[in-house]
Amino acid sequence: MSERFAHAAIDDLMGRSGADTVDAMLRRFEAGGAAAVATDAELRAPMQALLTFLYTGFGVDRMPADTPENHYESLMWRAALAHPPALSGGYFGHWSYPPDEANG
Repeated sequence: MSERFAHAAIDDLMGRSGADTVDAMLRRFEAGGAAAVATDAELRAPMQALLTFLYTGFGVDRMPADTPENHYESLMWRAALAHPPALSGGYFGHWSYPPDEANG
C-alpha cells in the first residue's frame, strides 16, 4: 500500500469519526489486536468504514471513489488477483494475466 493511499484512508476515518475515535481504535488494537476493536460496540462501525475504504478505495457513503487512484490502489484488486477495470497503459491482453508484483 502506498503512503498516499494510507494517508487517504486515515484522512477518511478522521473526517468520519474524529481523532478521539481513531486514538481509541489504535489503543484498543495495540492492546488486543483487530478482534479487540471488532468486539467493541463503539469502535466496530469506524473499523468497518476503514476496512471498506482500504478494500474498495471509497467511504461507505461515497461511491464512486473520491479519486481514481484510491480505487486503483484498493486492496480488493490484490485479493482478487485482478487488474482494476478501465486501467489503461498495459500491454495488449494484460488483463488476462495476474497483476505484476510491483502493482499488486
